[in-house]
Formats: sequence, C-alpha cells, structure tokens
Amino acid sequence: MAQSPLELRHLRTLLTLARTGSLTDTARELHLTQSAISYQIKALEAHYGCALFARKSAPPRFSPAGQRLLQLARQMQQAQAEAEQDLQRIVRAEAGQLRISVACHSSFDWLLPANEGFRERWPDVSLDFLLGWQAEPVALLREHKADLVILSEPIQPQDVVLHPLFSFEIVAVLPKAHPLLQRAVLEPQDFIGETLISYPLPDHRLDLVHKVLRPAGIEMRRRTVELTAAIIQLVALRQGVAALPAWSVSDYAGKGYVETRRITPEGLRCDLFAATRAAQADEPFVQDFLQEIRQTAADRRGMMALPTQQQEMQGT
Repeated sequence: MAQSPLELRHLRTLLTLARTGSLTDTARELHLTQSAISYQIKALEAHYGCALFARKSAPPRFSPAGQRLLQLARQMQQAQAEAEQDLQRIVRAEAGQLRISVACHSSFDWLLPANEGFRERWPDVSLDFLLGWQAEPVALLREHKADLVILSEPIQPQDVVLHPLFSFEIVAVLPKAHPLLQRAVLEPQDFIGETLISYPLPDHRLDLVHKVLRPAGIEMRRRTVELTAAIIQLVALRQGVAALPAWSVSDYAGKGYVETRRITPEGLRCDLFAATRAAQADEPFVQDFLQEIRQTAADRRGMMALPTQQQEMQGT
C-alpha cells in the first residue's frame, strides 16, 4: 500500500470546511489560498480514489469517505487537546509517572500507607511498582525503566541523587519454644546449625549474613521464599529461623505465631534510601512522595526517619 499523504493539516482543513461551509472562508481562516485548499483535497481524493464531498453543493455535502475522515479529524482534535493539557500539567509538575523499584515485598507494609496520602494530593501522577531483586538497580534509572529505586546501600553513582529515608531494626524470628528464646539477645554463634529462611536475595543483600554472620566466619543453610507470610509460616513450622524488619513481623509476633529476639546487643539496624535521576530529584511530586515515606516511618514503631540534613546527596 502506498504511503498515506494524510497529515494533521489535511484534517484541520476538513474540520474548518465542515464548520464554515465554504472553501473561500476555509482558506481565509487557515491563511491559505483557495487553490492550496483545493490541492490538499484533490491529493487526498486521488490517493483514496473517491470524492470527499459534492463539489456543487452549498454547503459542501461530505461523502461517506469524507464523513469518515471528518470523524478521524474530530478524534485527533480531541486527542491533541487532551495531550496538550497533559503537557501543561506536566510542566506545572501536576502530572507524571513514578515507577518504583522494590526488591523486598515487606516494603509494601510502609509503601502502601505512603501511597494513600500521596494519591490524594497527586491524583494525576501514575504510580507503578517493579518487583524483584535487581543486580544493578541504579541501571533501571539510567535506562528509564524506573524513576525511583529503594536501596539499602548508600551508593552514589553519577547523575543519581540519593535520598535517605529511614532506619529500622532487623530482629531474629524464632518458632515458639525454640531453645534460643532463653536468650534476650542473640550473638553470631547462636545461629550455628540453624537454617536461615529468607527472601531470594544474594548474601550481600542480607544484613544478617554480611553484617553479622560473615564477619564471624559463620555459614548457615539457606531456604528462600518470596513472601513474608510464607517465611513466618515456615518459621512457625520449625523449618528454620529468619531475620526480618521489626515492622514486618510485629503483627505475627503479637498474635503468638512466632517470637522475636534482638540480634547483637546494639541491635542490627538497616538504613533505607531512595535513588532518583538527578534531573527528576527536585520534582515536587517526587519530593512529596519521599516526605510521605519519612512521615510513615516516623509514625511506626521501630522505624526512624533519617536526619533531614542528609536528605539529598548527589553522586560525583
């Protein structure tokens, strides 16, 4: 099929002709000559092999083919108007998208409350989530596959801004009547011989492993599952022990399904960060979403928003 000559200017001509009912008025309104208008219409008729309207009717009576192009013209006019309105809202930072990369499913325990308040203030910002562990999470930003990445390590590559979010404690999760419950605090050697039930993450992404066990030269058997509820279930069935954020296990412990213990006397703490592209870091809706997360953390037991003076660190 030959390439279509149809362009937006042709559709605009047909709309104007249908409204004015006159080639002369159409040419005047579009700042064209009448011969230029006639040439546009004849080019379309030659391409499609049919007349678009009856020449001797006043006003022009559009043929079925002409009516179909008029329908298309009106649809395109509406789509163009909506797109331009969207662009204006984006320029005013009232609209956009925020695709968030999250490696840990337990993050939804604090992400969902943050989302509720955010959506009320930014109804025209589309939120989406990318789940699962990423070997190079910052690459998602560079490839424009994500707009915000949740990190547990304060890496600072170029063109990326790091936003500290909050700190939380990771606790050991044990089945009821487990011998280790006799201890108020667990040390590295207490995990010898146990099976660690965890999310399917590499060792360097598990704080218990790379901050506590590995420095002490201790290796544990591993069993991995995707969901927090499944980890709790396996621990309750005495299939192993776990190390989870205190916020994600508090409800289960409160119902008596499992027990928790502090890891090391000072506690095993983890800081969470958000990374964004430098060009998007100061977007009002991005900053508001980050602040909503910090407020959610401040309202939850065991979570502490990180100091505000650290809240924007750009890589060099």
